[in-house]
This record gives sequence, C-alpha cells and structure tokens, in this order.
Amino acid sequence: PHVRATLRGAKFSDGTFNIGPMVHWVYFTMDMEHKIIYLFEPASYASEDHGHQLIRMMKDMVDDDLRPFGLDDQWLTRIVTPANGLPSQCDGKSCGVYAALIGEHIATGRNVPAIDLESIAEQRAHMFAVLQQVPPSP
Repeated sequence: PHVRATLRGAKFSDGTFNIGPMVHWVYFTMDMEHKIIYLFEPASYASEDHGHQLIRMMKDMVDDDLRPFGLDDQWLTRIVTPANGLPSQCDGKSCGVYAALIGEHIATGRNVPAIDLESIAEQRAHMFAVLQQVPPSP
C-alpha cells in the first residue's frame, strides 16, 4: 500500500533497473506527469522495449493499479547515451557502479563526471565503505 500511495502522488520516480537477460543495470527517471521514461545508458544495450518492461514491473509492484501509470503505450522512452553527454562505460563490468554514480549526481543536481577505470575503483571503494556503515537488518 505504501508504494502505491507514494507512486500516485509522485511527480518523478527514480531508481536502478536490470535490463536483463544479461545482467546490465541502468539508472532511470520516470516523469509521471508527462509519462516519459529516461533510461541513462552508458553502454549500448537499452531499448524502447526496456521502458515498457519497466512500466510492467512498476505495475506489478502496485498490483496492476493503473492510476499512477496509465497504459503502457501512453509512455515515451528516451534513452540518454554518451551521444547525449553521458559518460561512456569504460569496461564491461561496471554498469551497476555507473547506475549508482549517475543516480547520485542526478539526485544532488550535479553533472555526471567523466568516468575512467581509476574513478570506478574509487567509487567501488566509496560504495563499500558506505555499505559497511549500514547496520544489519533485524
């Protein structure tokens, strides 16, 4: 019920999304008012179909309650790529780190910086340190 109530009143919804069947994570922002999904894709795997998959997944979370979402075909998917200024993924294994880094910068209103192997290592170390500070669940 909490997720449903939150989504009904939300103007935007953000998060990470695995666009399998390969394990590949992207960061997304959903503009609930204008029905636009932005997939932030530092590699080249995301497609419009992934936007439709995201809508179906979100509907499943709210037991198919269409009020926050409307119909799948009402949504437009925009894929933000390196051609749009997003940093390009520099290896084939850091998509989750990229998704987290992109989300952090969007949430704080900062531009996403250029990312290289050294900054990926620093970000992984930062994420590990943060996770070590989180107390275990009861």
